[in-house]
Amino acid sequence: ANGYSLTLKLARRSPTLPSNVACTMSWKMSKPILAAIVFLALVIGALVYSTLGLNQFTCEVCMEYKGRTNCATASGTTQEEAVRTATDTACATISAGMTESIQCSRTPPVSVTWQ
Repeated sequence: ANGYSLTLKLARRSPTLPSNVACTMSWKMSKPILAAIVFLALVIGALVYSTLGLNQFTCEVCMEYKGRTNCATASGTTQEEAVRTATDTACATISAGMTESIQCSRTPPVSVTWQ
């Protein structure tokens, strides 16, 4: 067969039927459908995992670089991660190119506000 076969057996306990009678239900599932179900379950699991308690620290960081100022808010599992992410995000809009972005990220923030 081209698909996977799933068989579910349920023991039926009824006073009118003998104790050894079982109901059997089976169906075939193609590989693409099975792959889609697994993928969907993984995506849903990742979404639930990422939204439940991972973002424990949230802060707003204001950066100044070459006379320009920008503030950004970010969350992280640690304070350092939250500050680093907010710093990188704030620097992304006030710097031009990777070199300036790195230089901006290495300057101390103007302010850090915890939420």
